[in-house]
Amino acid sequence: MERAFFTIKNNLSKAQVIREEDEALKRKIELLRSYLPEDYRVKESELLILEKVDRIKTLFPSGRLTVTEFLPEGDTVSIGFALQGSIEDYRDFVNKINLLEGPELPLLVIDKLLINAQPDGNNSFQINGRIKTVKMG
Repeated sequence: MERAFFTIKNNLSKAQVIREEDEALKRKIELLRSYLPEDYRVKESELLILEKVDRIKTLFPSGRLTVTEFLPEGDTVSIGFALQGSIEDYRDFVNKINLLEGPELPLLVIDKLLINAQPDGNNSFQINGRIKTVKMG
């Protein structure tokens, strides 16, 4: 009888640990979901990437943007890009880059960033990078 009681107590203790781990996992999943756009499951991965390209064009309207073909890599898909333009306000430029590099999907990955600062204030930049996300479907 004592052994049965010990087994029950031990199993209840394990059940509590499992419940706590389950709750922690649920919180982590919710955090990850918060990084996804609301319509993430509805749209194709390529469309989400192209929307990010449009966001780049909106933030840097005078910049020259070129993109590569879509590149599937395992369970992700990406597109390469190169962006060139002028910097009129350095703080504004940095803020725009921070917006693009946020934690939400699709991710913008900067591989190379060059800034050409001139004494006359005619500053320019060049960014090479990738936009990548998880394949849907």
